[in-house]
Amino acid sequence: MGSNSGGDKTRMGILSERVVEAVPDGVGVALHFGRIDRCSVVEPESAKRLQSGVDILQTKPPPSLIANLNLPLASRCHRNRMPKKLNPNAVKKLNPNPVTSRPRSVPRQVRIIAGHWKRTPLPVLDAAGLRPTPDRVRETVFSWLTHLFDEQWNSVSCLDLFSGSGALGFEAASRGARRVVLVEQQSVVALQLDAIRLKLDASQVTVVRGDAFPVAQRLIAAAERFELIFLDPPYACDLLPRMLPVCAGLLSDDGIVYAEAEMALDSDTAPEWMEEWEVIRSGKAGLVFFHLLQRRNSTETKA
Repeated sequence: MGSNSGGDKTRMGILSERVVEAVPDGVGVALHFGRIDRCSVVEPESAKRLQSGVDILQTKPPPSLIANLNLPLASRCHRNRMPKKLNPNAVKKLNPNPVTSRPRSVPRQVRIIAGHWKRTPLPVLDAAGLRPTPDRVRETVFSWLTHLFDEQWNSVSCLDLFSGSGALGFEAASRGARRVVLVEQQSVVALQLDAIRLKLDASQVTVVRGDAFPVAQRLIAAAERFELIFLDPPYACDLLPRMLPVCAGLLSDDGIVYAEAEMALDSDTAPEWMEEWEVIRSGKAGLVFFHLLQRRNSTETKA
């Protein structure tokens, strides 16, 4: 989105507990399942310092969405089933690009493992590329992190650049992280994340709708820094080599990046773009490799 000059300059900011976008002064933009509408006035003093170019959720998610978060997805969709004798040609016209069915290996929900919201289920939408980190992997990773942060989660600021189900970010918030920023590109998924945030009354969580790379660049320009960055991009998109240098500009001096990959990043055949990073913890679950990374020039290398 380009910027205007003079009095039309866009103001970029994230409202407390809202999904936001760069918009003209005094104009709000509401996100309604992928459609953007103008809505109520946004007062300049209500904007926070977090800089990014994303959508503003000036209206709350539908109450029915918040109330039904713990229900199985099927129970919320049965009333929309197609009549048995509907003409196949009519189906094609109604939905020329049907969404493929969810792989059986992807769960319909995951659970927060520990902390204030322990055992709280988080629904997983049937959206392209949505692949939540399994519970047992998160349990291992957060055990590592709790040790590395000396259990002082209240001093940790987190950024999740590919939030998806929000399992990683909400887990960190549940354990006491002082601030969690969830970045999600898909509109419907971002709305779901904000509905979860509202239901949990997670005031330390901010949901950002936007592409991870430009959002991260804007955060760097705003001098934002994080002690922990979750980097779990879609597979087969070759995003790690592109995003890790950006993460380096967002980390605090001894910050940590959690990265998932289709290959081991600490092997003898590790790619060249890993030269600036040290793997301080690693594990494998099925075909997924997960790691904790730290920059080699960090002021303190975690043990």
